[in-house]
Amino acid sequence: MASVGNVRIGRKNIEIQAFTGEVTDTAHSTYVNTTTNQNGYSTTSTSHYNKFLLSNGSGSHSIEVSERVINISRGQKVTGFWGVVRGKDSDWLALFNHDTGKWAWFRPTRDKLAGPPMNQLLIIIAVFVGVFGVFALFGSPAAAIIPLAISGLIFWRVQRRRKALMTAVTTALTTVRMEA
Repeated sequence: MASVGNVRIGRKNIEIQAFTGEVTDTAHSTYVNTTTNQNGYSTTSTSHYNKFLLSNGSGSHSIEVSERVINISRGQKVTGFWGVVRGKDSDWLALFNHDTGKWAWFRPTRDKLAGPPMNQLLIIIAVFVGVFGVFALFGSPAAAIIPLAISGLIFWRVQRRRKALMTAVTTALTTVRMEA
């Protein structure tokens, strides 16, 4: 568990931590959820997860990920990244499989770390303002410019923050590789 990078996004200073190790144990699990409504109609959803133990000389971490996110097998070298904001650790932010060269990004953690306060609310507001702007195009094209510009600005700023975090983590991988 070493600090491998640092990025400032908005008012947040995010310290990027990493743990690199070998996958020593894996387990596959399947969750089946069946819901039946009052009319007797049922829906079933199935989720597949990989749980693996990542170990090195200084410790180990147990990580559970969706099978669709990344494939990991016993004996592979994997690095897990997370952020620390004001001394508080986040959930897993990203995984990198050194043997396959594949990344797995955990969107909820990325959005929470990179996003401005009330990130989800801002996106919802941007969508409504954008829809209002599109409708305003039919009435008065000049009046539509401001709502469309505001919507575009919100989306652009949120994406820029996410990209800054992902770039910092990708850059931190270089530090991890040099330490190995």
